Amino acid sequence: METQLTGQIERTVLISGAASGIGAATALRIAHPGTRLLLHTGGRGKAQLADVKARCTAAGAECVTFVGDFGVAGQGQACVELALSSFGSLDQIVHAAGIVRKSPFGELTTAEFNLCMSVMPGAFLEMITAALPSLRTSPIGRVVVVSSFIAHRIDEFSLAPASASAKAAMETLARCLALQLASDGTTVNCVIPGYTQKDPGKLGSLDEAGWRRAAERTPTGRLGASTDVAAAIEFLLSEEARQITGTSLTVDGGITLG
Repeated sequence: METQLTGQIERTVLISGAASGIGAATALRIAHPGTRLLLHTGGRGKAQLADVKARCTAAGAECVTFVGDFGVAGQGQACVELALSSFGSLDQIVHAAGIVRKSPFGELTTAEFNLCMSVMPGAFLEMITAALPSLRTSPIGRVVVVSSFIAHRIDEFSLAPASASAKAAMETLARCLALQLASDGTTVNCVIPGYTQKDPGKLGSLDEAGWRRAAERTPTGRLGASTDVAAAIEFLLSEEARQITGTSLTVDGGITLG
């Protein structure tokens, strides 16, 4: 049952990739009394995730963490199972975990391609399969997938065949799931970030010159921030977004306009 707390809705939310970037920004944005968070990261983000958990807890949220490599089968399911065993329910999922692999054809291996598919659409499938009964019965069921402009704009600067394919697959899965869950009142949507400033040192991050070039290629003339995307996700998770499902919200500064 929905419970209003200081203008917010009581809910249990699973956020993958919550140690940094968009996942962390989303967790911090929705953390408040009445929010129960399952925060996930891969092994390299364990220390960062502890910091995010501490900040969310200080904001009044109840938090549990899960450290697991989504490149390993079964970790997506285990993540959901921990949320359910810890909180007894799961209302919303934000799948922000992702990896960037830029190997072009000729260098791209099957193993690298399969890793991208496992971490992104593969983990999404596992999580949804495990969470389906809970999502269907939740009064505020929401699923948000973090995709990328690289699945929509193909150019030499941002070319990443494996990652782009994985993001595109997630968008298709999300649209199919949106239709399947529509009659239950659970919405499923995607956000499509443009060039978004990453935490320093994060794998896939551009160097200083690369970020300058990325900003120049963006019609607004500036890079996106993780908080820009988190704000869009927060809206899609809200009661006000109950009629929005099966869609993709671009937060890209116009990069996919042409």
